[in-house]
Amino acid sequence: MPGLGSESKLGLAKETTPSVGVVPVSAIPFTSANFTAPRTMLESETIGGSSMLKNAVPGDSESTGSVVQEFDAETSGILLDLWNGDNGRSVAAYTSGRISAAPTGSAGGSGATIPSGDYIYKVAAIWEHDYLGKSFISFESAASSAITVALGEEVALSWTAPSGLTLADYTYKGTAIYRTAAGGAAATARFLAFVSGTGASFTDTGANANADTGVSSVGVVNLYRHVLKGAAAAANSDRIRYFSAQMSKNIGSDERYYGNKGNDFSLEIPDRASPVTLTLNCMGDDMESLLGEFSVAAPTPRRQILGRDTVVVIDGVRDCDIQQLSLTGTNNCSKLGTLCGNTITEGARRINGSITLLFRNHTLFNKAVSGTELSMQIYMAGEPVMTSGGTLSLATHGVDAVPWPRVAKFDMRRVTLAEFANPVEGPDQIIATASLAVMESPVTNTDLEIVLVNTISSYA
Repeated sequence: MPGLGSESKLGLAKETTPSVGVVPVSAIPFTSANFTAPRTMLESETIGGSSMLKNAVPGDSESTGSVVQEFDAETSGILLDLWNGDNGRSVAAYTSGRISAAPTGSAGGSGATIPSGDYIYKVAAIWEHDYLGKSFISFESAASSAITVALGEEVALSWTAPSGLTLADYTYKGTAIYRTAAGGAAATARFLAFVSGTGASFTDTGANANADTGVSSVGVVNLYRHVLKGAAAAANSDRIRYFSAQMSKNIGSDERYYGNKGNDFSLEIPDRASPVTLTLNCMGDDMESLLGEFSVAAPTPRRQILGRDTVVVIDGVRDCDIQQLSLTGTNNCSKLGTLCGNTITEGARRINGSITLLFRNHTLFNKAVSGTELSMQIYMAGEPVMTSGGTLSLATHGVDAVPWPRVAKFDMRRVTLAEFANPVEGPDQIIATASLAVMESPVTNTDLEIVLVNTISSYA
C-alpha cells in the first residue's frame, strides 16, 4: 500500500563525521516533518545547429528540512539541543527540594483510634510554583522503620525540616504524610495528612479528617535538569552539530537526510486552548534511500502542553494580559561549497519574538518608546513524571497538588520591545502587539537560557 503518515516514524542522530549518515537509536514524536533535497538541473548552453537541449547535469542538492512537535518539555529538548549546540549544554541529576531521608516516629500515649499493628510512614514535599499557580508533589521519602502500635496508642512523627530546603522558582507549600495499612506492606501506603508550611512533625491519632485511603504516594524516578544556553564554539570546532534525519514511511525502505544543521527554531503559543508547538528548521547536504526500516520502537508521546499550562513573567510579575507569544531563534547558517564538497557555517545567533496582549495601560508601550530593557521568562508544566501517586484536592486532603510534572523555562534577562501597536479596530477590546529582541545578559552569560526538567538523562 502507499506510504501512510500515521505509521511513519522519524529519528534524529548526531553525526560523528559531517555528512556521514547515522542510524537513529530512537524515534521522536512529531506532528509533521518535511525534508527535501532537490537538485537544480544544469542545462548545457552548447549551440549545435538546433534549438533542442544537448546535455543536462544535476547540480548540487539544496537540502532543507523541518520538524514540528507539540511541545512536551521532554523530547522537545532534542530539537532545541540540535539548534543550541553542544558547548552550551549541561545536565545534572535533579534532586533539589525532595525530602529523601525517612521520617522517624514512636508510639505511645492513650486514647488514639489507630488499629493495633505495625505501620510504616513516608513523607513528600509539596512545592508551589511562584508563577504557574500550581502546587506539585515531590517524590516520596525513604520509608520509616516499622512502628508497632498497640491499641489506643498514637504515633509522634517527625522528618527533615523543610526550612532547610530551597528550590528556584518555588515556595514550600507543606508536607504530605502517607501511612501503610496494619502490617506495613509498602504497596498499601496511602495519604494520611497534610502539614502546611515548614512544620516537621505530626501526631497520628487515627482521627485525621483528611485521610484518604485511595491516594497513594508518588514513587521515585530519576529526574534530570538540562540547561541549554548560547556558548562560543570550541577552537577549530563548529558551534552546532551535524545530524542525520531518517524517516520511515511504511513502504519497506527509508529515506536518510544527512549533513544537517539546526538553523532556526520557532516556539508558538497560539492561545490558551491550543497546544504549544515547536518547529526546528534545518539545512543539510544530501539524502539517500535505504533498504529496510530502522528498527526502533514507536516513541511514547507525552501529553502536549497547552497555552493554559504556560505563563509569561515580565520583570518578575506574571502578565495575565498576554494572549499569544512567538519566540524564534536563528543561527543564520549558510551553505558554502568548495571543490572538495559542501560545508554549513553558522553566523550570528539571533533571538526575536512577538507578543499579542490586551491593551490595559501604557507600561509596555512606554518601555518600547524609551527603549527600556526588561526581563522575560516563559514557564510551562506538562505531563507528570510518575503515573503512580494521586492528585490531592483542597476539599478532601487540605491542599490542591499534582504529581511533579515535566517543566520547561525559557529565561531571557535582557529584552527590548519595538513596534508596539495598539490600534482601535472597532468597538471591541483593544488588542496590542509588540515585537521583541533578546540580548546577551552578563548575569547568565547568554541571551536565552532554556531549562528542562524531565526523565531524559542526556541529549548529547
